Amino acid sequence: MNFYKYVDGRRGDLKSGQAKVATGEWQELRLEVKGQSLRGFLNGQPVVEANDTTFTAAGGIGLWTKADSQTCFDNVQVSVTAS
Repeated sequence: MNFYKYVDGRRGDLKSGQAKVATGEWQELRLEVKGQSLRGFLNGQPVVEANDTTFTAAGGIGLWTKADSQTCFDNVQVSVTAS
């Protein structure tokens, strides 16, 4: 699991994490964002953490996979909670 940011039409690396992903099985991805802090989880286990100050206002999310992978996304949810 890796974090990237997309700024001015270009994707840039933010932080990389390492995790084993089973082929042919559904996985649960979760991202927690609190202010400038980002935490990524795979199947409930923390995989990658980063801090980024690029954006200060509310924004959006994007899901991206490499061209050589076959990936399906289901039940994508975005929730906002008070801090």
